Amino acid sequence: MTLPDTTVLLIIDMQRAIEAPVWAKDGARNNPGAEAAALELLAAWRARRWPLVHIKHDSVEPASTYRPGQPGNEFLNGFELQPGEYVVAKDTGSAFTRTSLRVYLQSLDSQTCVVCGVITNNSVETTVRHGATLGLQI
Repeated sequence: MTLPDTTVLLIIDMQRAIEAPVWAKDGARNNPGAEAAALELLAAWRARRWPLVHIKHDSVEPASTYRPGQPGNEFLNGFELQPGEYVVAKDTGSAFTRTSLRVYLQSLDSQTCVVCGVITNNSVETTVRHGATLGLQI
């Protein structure tokens, strides 16, 4: 499959919060290789200098591991922003709700996104579904 040159990589919630035990069921996550696979994708994307967006969850819940000011709010090793990379902070499951993401994609004339993240049954899925309802190829 060939992607349009304007395809944007959305990296969702690759933050230290995912290392908290609360995110593991029975002591283990169901996708222990997610970070390694996402790092490979990110490296390939960066090598080609394609556009990407880091989606950062800034939780408003007091006990959340993703809350700003907590160590879990920081990006995981390897996922830190590099010069010229765009970041969108969200406080809900969808990266399109109350954020600049849609406007940013429009500024790039992008209608296609590749998406990766760890919690696929939450923010990743919600963002993909919301993007699809906006008419994006996602």
